[in-house]
Amino acid sequence: MSFLRSSRRTLAILAASVAGVLSACSSNAVSPVGDATTDLDAQMAANLAIMAEAKQHSAAVYDSLTNVWKARTDGGRRGMMNTASSSPFVACAPLPYDGDAKIVGSGGGVFYFGPHRLYVPAGALSVPTAIAVIVQTDLKTEVTLLPHGTQFNSSVKLTLAYAQCESSPTHRVAYVDALNNILAWPSSYDHPESQTVDAWLNHFSQYAIAY
Repeated sequence: MSFLRSSRRTLAILAASVAGVLSACSSNAVSPVGDATTDLDAQMAANLAIMAEAKQHSAAVYDSLTNVWKARTDGGRRGMMNTASSSPFVACAPLPYDGDAKIVGSGGGVFYFGPHRLYVPAGALSVPTAIAVIVQTDLKTEVTLLPHGTQFNSSVKLTLAYAQCESSPTHRVAYVDALNNILAWPSSYDHPESQTVDAWLNHFSQYAIAY
């Protein structure tokens, strides 16, 4: 009986010691990673998912749209589609999918996707943001900038190329929705010598070249 009482006393002491150690470890534990990192990872994952979908769509439609373009431009002669179309968008040969995704902080960054470019100047973002840029495969020059709704402290510069497009006396960048409705006209500047048009943007969404 004496041996049993002694053993029980030893087990009780050991249990108390273990509890004390666990309590101490808990009080000194490293705090979990903050929500900012988690949100950034989720943002990047969402961007990559949209990019994968755009790439798949491009692979499915690129060849057929290229054939449509060739047929409508009569073997490649430029200048025919503008007179035959009432669309507000400049008609262009379809471009294959291209895109880029990375995290941009307060120091800014540059993206190159297809023949296009996005410049995020230093100070435009206050916190690191997962950004993605996508060339949409269509019979117009259209790009998607993610995440939708991203706001900037100062304007970012989007440069769209139109060497692959029908000739037009004017080129402007239009802010469009998913149904190709033009929602706004950001400030644009046409560069005929380089066949590019610049636009200064304060938020992200979809943009296309229009007349």
